Amino acid sequence: MWQCLENVIDIPNIAVVMIVRDEMGRVGRALSSVRDAADTWLVIDTGSSDGTVDEILTLTSGWSGHLIEQPWVNFGQNRTQLLEAAREMRLAKWLLTIDADHVVEAAETLKMVVDDAERHGVDALLIPFTTVPKVWTIRLFRADLPWRYVGTTREYLTCDAPFKMDKIDAPRIRDLADGASRANKWRRDVEQLSEELKEFPEHARSWFYLGESYRGLEQHELAAIAYTNCALKTESGEERYLALTMSGEMLVALGDVEGGLGRLFLANEGRPQRREALLIAVELLNKTKRHQEVVKLLARGPLTRPLPHGDATAILPEAYGPAMAHQLAVAKRHGATTKK
Repeated sequence: MWQCLENVIDIPNIAVVMIVRDEMGRVGRALSSVRDAADTWLVIDTGSSDGTVDEILTLTSGWSGHLIEQPWVNFGQNRTQLLEAAREMRLAKWLLTIDADHVVEAAETLKMVVDDAERHGVDALLIPFTTVPKVWTIRLFRADLPWRYVGTTREYLTCDAPFKMDKIDAPRIRDLADGASRANKWRRDVEQLSEELKEFPEHARSWFYLGESYRGLEQHELAAIAYTNCALKTESGEERYLALTMSGEMLVALGDVEGGLGRLFLANEGRPQRREALLIAVELLNKTKRHQEVVKLLARGPLTRPLPHGDATAILPEAYGPAMAHQLAVAKRHGATTKK
């Protein structure tokens, strides 16, 4: 299907790859952020009707790469086509995936982190976003493994072969959130995820993202239901923690304080290395003048703890020190005591 590069002895080390449609004014910004760090590039255009293609060709003049046009299907299938094309073309040893509204910061570290990964037998690297709470996703990975994306929207990367991954602190991705696909995102995602779940009702990740979409629309009751389904169906400890935490927040937003606290405490008990649910709970307890309960909860262990290395989603650094100390101080200021 794809044109292979035959008789290539030296395969480029790093390629930046992306799918685009109607991203004029953004795609050049994204590619420019990695031009000096990536050896080559591959862009699949899925039907642009603006000046996106011309912008790509202008920006990449003198930079070896490939522009392919393919019809739009859905996010998961088109992104999988992108990875299959890169693998069949022997485009590069490593692929860096970004979106048109992303900018890569500290891109000059790419070669170093790839070299280090190869020395340690790492196949995929979780790259952080600059947003807070902190999120890492697999964005840099070996091109020769059978990667694919799952889901028609809010798609995620998986691999049909064993692989080793690690988290890094740089490079980083700044999400400017101004891409063409952002329009009506929450409603579009609700429609597509609801259709997915009719066919795959046990798909926990889709339930989680459906909850996220309903939360974006401020439909708290539907969000709580979707998060709860995720928590019941998932096999991932981190995903269950996040689903319980978010369902707790949604119940609180609906006025069910006790129900919300119950979910938050359940999340905290199931994954004690995480602190976000506990922070939400003690903030709520202080707000409702239940200061003694705050002291009791925070007396169970040290206020300052390291960030959980094994987790990669929605990590709030403040929850692992300063914010907890502040909530304890608030409780004590209102007369709560550590005495039994």
